[in-house]
Amino acid sequence: MRKLIIITLFTFHFSLFTSLVSASQPSLTVAPAILEAITDPGKVTKTTVTLTNNTDFPLPIKAQVNAFISNETYNKEKTQTFNSASWFTLDPTDFIIQPKESKTIKVSIKPPKKTEPGGHYATIYFTPMIPQEVVSSGSTLSLSRIGVLTFLVVPGDIQETLKISGLTTKPFAAFGPTDFNLEIKNTGNVHLLPKGELIIKNYFGDVVATIPLPLSTVLPGTTTSHLLTWNKQLLLGQYTANITVGYGSNHDPLTTNSLIFWIVPWPIILIIIALLTLFYNMFTVHIDRIKLAIKVLKGKDVQESQNHPQSTRLQSSPHRRSHS
Repeated sequence: MRKLIIITLFTFHFSLFTSLVSASQPSLTVAPAILEAITDPGKVTKTTVTLTNNTDFPLPIKAQVNAFISNETYNKEKTQTFNSASWFTLDPTDFIIQPKESKTIKVSIKPPKKTEPGGHYATIYFTPMIPQEVVSSGSTLSLSRIGVLTFLVVPGDIQETLKISGLTTKPFAAFGPTDFNLEIKNTGNVHLLPKGELIIKNYFGDVVATIPLPLSTVLPGTTTSHLLTWNKQLLLGQYTANITVGYGSNHDPLTTNSLIFWIVPWPIILIIIALLTLFYNMFTVHIDRIKLAIKVLKGKDVQESQNHPQSTRLQSSPHRRSHS
């Protein structure tokens, strides 16, 4: 009977307010979005997370902690080593958050005594638990879970090592834009935030473009891929590109070897050559006719002067005609 009453109440609320939920207004917001802490093995670190219900109806929430899964290429063995999901205790884990209200969730973190030094990661998820019975087939409901990324560091032998495993582009192209693929691998035991820029020079060594590296956090054992684009379209000649990356607490620099590539707009060059060839052929084919026409015109003038010598002389001596 109690379950039936709850379902009836939820049905009433959703039939009234479901249409008000839109993609522009997220149903849930959480602060902070990223949780960072230094944790000691065997000791409890306490903090809080605040969840806000932006809808006009109450939401039942389930809180849980899962392993952080990177979208990048990663080493599965190292991912398990740096997984800290089992260290977390949340209070409460199941609750109802009222409309336009916020709820504070207590977070306790306790690493095992034999935890390896370095970075450890997890994600705290808050998922709306809507009974299927209260959502009618004609309703449009946009409710999705929201997460808090947790970046934990266990003190000890911290290794900050980064490796650029590749900077590639097409060796030859007719036109821009020019795309560069970059892979950065974290071979250490703590997350890193590399900063750098791609520098492009022309044949004479002049810098013609500087492209900043997008900011991203590289977790231990993972490889991040970046696509850098030089948007210049009409280019001609040989160019070189290299990238310098700084990372870690000491901002250690890491520079790639120069990458040589060519951009030659051969379609335009072929069109110019074709036009010049056409003009040359037209000129050489018709040059004899032009010369002949010139000779004919000159010969006609000579013949006319021979046939009318007196007229020519009279025209050349107007004063003499007037005197006669």
